[in-house]
Amino acid sequence: MRFLFIIFFSTIFQTLCFAQDIITLSIPDRFMGDREEVSVSISGGYGEFECPFRIRPHAIYGVIEIYNPELKLWIPGGNLWSEIPAVCSESLIRIRGMNALPNFISFYIRSENTGKVIKTNTIEVWNVSHSTGYLERLNLNILRDNVKIHK
Repeated sequence: MRFLFIIFFSTIFQTLCFAQDIITLSIPDRFMGDREEVSVSISGGYGEFECPFRIRPHAIYGVIEIYNPELKLWIPGGNLWSEIPAVCSESLIRIRGMNALPNFISFYIRSENTGKVIKTNTIEVWNVSHSTGYLERLNLNILRDNVKIHK
């Protein structure tokens, strides 16, 4: 009976410990231009992931960079953890080589206190040039369809 109690207690305790490491990253807009600077907001940071921590951006297409305000340089996401700036609330990112297809970005977050690394969820972003002229194309298609319907 004691053995079952110990297994049950340890399972509940582990679940509670893992639930504490929640960090949310968000971007204000899902449309980005090539080399456009976008602010990433960081909220949460509980348990082992308390401020400061380092965020390493990762993109499927193009080279994603994070701004280091101390060095006044853009650092590629694939660089060493020591070159990536320590942040608490927000940071700037940009993507070089953003194509017309949707791009998927995520972040690896490293605790400065423990060195533990977690990966965030993936965020889908689009190139702003893909949406340029969208309303004009939509209106032309509607007009063209209306002309065909009324003939």
